[in-house]
Amino acid sequence: MNAGSPGRATPTGNPRVPQTPGWHDRRRDLARVRSEHATSTPGSTGIRERTVAIALPGTLDELYTPDVPWAFRSFSEVIGGEIRTYFLQLDPVVFPRGRTTTVRWNNAVFGPAMASSRLGAASFRRGDLLWFQQALVSDQGQGRWGMVPLPGKTQLLRDGEVIGESDTAGEGVFEVGPERAVYTMRTTADRSDYSRLSTKFDIEWTFASQRSEDPTSSPELGMLGVRYAPKLDDHNATLRGKRFTIPFSGERNGSDDPAQVSNPTVEVSYDDGRTWKPTTVKRHRGQWTATVDHPADAEFVSLRSSVSDTDGNSQRQTIIRAYALKK
Repeated sequence: MNAGSPGRATPTGNPRVPQTPGWHDRRRDLARVRSEHATSTPGSTGIRERTVAIALPGTLDELYTPDVPWAFRSFSEVIGGEIRTYFLQLDPVVFPRGRTTTVRWNNAVFGPAMASSRLGAASFRRGDLLWFQQALVSDQGQGRWGMVPLPGKTQLLRDGEVIGESDTAGEGVFEVGPERAVYTMRTTADRSDYSRLSTKFDIEWTFASQRSEDPTSSPELGMLGVRYAPKLDDHNATLRGKRFTIPFSGERNGSDDPAQVSNPTVEVSYDDGRTWKPTTVKRHRGQWTATVDHPADAEFVSLRSSVSDTDGNSQRQTIIRAYALKK
């Protein structure tokens, strides 16, 4: 993951290629990155760049060429020899020379992520086909995409009526009419048999769509998202019996800018979604925060949110066991 300066000329000063050309790396010329890797399930192993195994939780000290964009870095959490989560850093990140940058991987809340414009819209329309390819299990890292398919169900509704179904959570291709209509994509997934966190999802997106006048275009669908970024420990937990603030931001399918959402709501559950309580939501530096009071006897926190925009797009999502609580 590093590169340095080219081999010098021979001692005689002749500008010819050395017999053993190579690169001489000097640490002061490189960017230092300290990668911290959390765990979501006891006994799991982390894999970086599909090569380096890490006992979780664990850290890596890395060196990079500074001041250039780095993308396509990856992390996966392996449980029982099977990949259960896989995160790919699609948006480039630049690491500065002379400083140590801390990068965190596998940090809850694991939930849906909207693809940026660099990736291209993950859900789009082509002619009279609506294509859905939504990542449902991404971590906090901006510009990351969760790439492990989930068993579950996806339905497309028009005017409240189901017009198509898929047996994969967050994915499907559905044929619709050319006229403008309001659609709802609804998806559910259950991964409680192998994960301790984000065990169940129930998400629906509502948006309007119609056939484009340009038959070669693939316009993105107006789908919104919410990404939570609470400050948790390396086991993705925080203290019981304490007040806690959960930062979150709105995202938009196919956009790099935070979605401007109207009056988002967040609810919290401490009994896996059987009962819910409202949180106090405030705008904070272009994003939002939800404030909760964790009970002294709770073990997990589930989150339910609702966001919308002025164009009539909306999203509702429920994530069961979004993060853990500890003494």
